[in-house]
Amino acid sequence: MIALAEIRRLASSWRARTALLTNVLSSIGNLVLAIAIARSSSTNDLGKFAVAFSVYTLAVGLAQALVAESLLARRACRPQQHAGARRALLIGAVGGALLVAMALWGRSTFFFTLGLCLPGLVLYDYVKAMSLATGEARVALTQESVWTAVVLTFSGLTFTGYVTGIGVFIAWSLVGCVAGCASAHRIGFSLKPGWPQTEDNTSTSVSFGVDYLAGAGSAQLTTAILASVAGTVTVGALRAAGTLLGPITLLLGTARGLLIPYLARVRDAPPQARLRAALTATCLLITPIVPIAGGLIFLPDFLGYQIAGISWQFAAPLIPALALEVILAAVSAVAFAGHRIEAASRRTLIVRLCIAPARITAIAISGVVAGALGASIAMAATAAVGALVWWWSYTRILSEGRHA
Repeated sequence: MIALAEIRRLASSWRARTALLTNVLSSIGNLVLAIAIARSSSTNDLGKFAVAFSVYTLAVGLAQALVAESLLARRACRPQQHAGARRALLIGAVGGALLVAMALWGRSTFFFTLGLCLPGLVLYDYVKAMSLATGEARVALTQESVWTAVVLTFSGLTFTGYVTGIGVFIAWSLVGCVAGCASAHRIGFSLKPGWPQTEDNTSTSVSFGVDYLAGAGSAQLTTAILASVAGTVTVGALRAAGTLLGPITLLLGTARGLLIPYLARVRDAPPQARLRAALTATCLLITPIVPIAGGLIFLPDFLGYQIAGISWQFAAPLIPALALEVILAAVSAVAFAGHRIEAASRRTLIVRLCIAPARITAIAISGVVAGALGASIAMAATAAVGALVWWWSYTRILSEGRHA
């Protein structure tokens, strides 16, 4: 009943509806992009795309943590938001320069295209974050709708043979870059990269950045490290399997936005009530995920080839382990949200710093020893350990009866 009431309350908020729709459109666009490239590229090229996209995700997420989130946490004024735009551009420019250098060394069109467009893409995400948080959600929704429409159009053309996977990627990169710059210019943000001195709390920004790298960013670091030690073919096979699991990832990403509001409703309740709410949220979250994952394990070959192209033959054996990983990630997500509600920021960072290095090391070694299958099994195993650690930590917080 609490969950249904919370969902109805969120649905009645224009800003919440717009934010949810914007994030759903973003997830759909990324999923369609991955499918278009997977079905029209070799496994090696798909691996190069996976590495390039992980660098994009890492740069955007780091800018979000270092700049956007730290500004929003302090309810920054307009001049500080303008300074933040310049900082986001600088992060994108540095990342873009590294990508262009990697492209010239490795002769990768994916790296070169993304390197040129990364500053605008990072700025795009900064504009979206600030727009959604400051009541100008129409800006975020408009640019996301345009970007998604372009990706859907070019991805559809891959079925005709007139557009290749790299063509879709180029269109995705260029349109996102132009949309980000155009939206920023319309708002009045500067398009000149820099790190202007303001009265910001630098320690807060750094802590947010470290928290991101130890958390969500570690997954992107894993992709890059795995590609360097095990090869892009291994990463390509994992990316193909991950693309097939895209609907679950989309569902999980959307549901995560409701977890914190749901658990916040019982924040002042006794520990047992909070634990029951967390367990209820876990059941609600995995109920639709488990049957979808089970169906994907038994996906017919002809459908697998339609989605993942020639990479399906390498991706099919990996789906059971990766499906288990996604289910365990959903279980962990609830305990993580519980840490946020309990304001256990220090404990959250400690758990992440313990899990991330072990996870990266295990996956990299397994990838070298046993290829993509070994890496997928390591991903599921470390996800199981992570779920146990997150829930152990959360129950400890509740039993202590205080904020960590």
